[in-house]
Amino acid sequence: MNVQEQSLLVVRTDKPMERETRLFLLDQLKQIAEPMGMKPLVLSDGLQAGIHSDIRPLLESMVAEQQKTNSLLAALVEALAEEGQDPDAPPARYLDGNMVR
Repeated sequence: MNVQEQSLLVVRTDKPMERETRLFLLDQLKQIAEPMGMKPLVLSDGLQAGIHSDIRPLLESMVAEQQKTNSLLAALVEALAEEGQDPDAPPARYLDGNMVR
């Protein structure tokens, strides 16, 4: 991915920052932004930047992952609820929600 295609992670403040503070913040943001394929940008003293990019694919993948997590949590809660009924009985469902045969 070339630099022009990278998304930006922007942090903005209305207050001016000392150079050392700005560089420290930029260094911390790099640790977050670069693994996500983003470039960090720190704006201070009221500066603003506009970003025009399609974040739909990112949001769709986040929602898909959240749905998987929710399904697993629901199956875990169901399995725990069933186990509480009779401690000696074998489980009726696997953690993924499928019935035990």
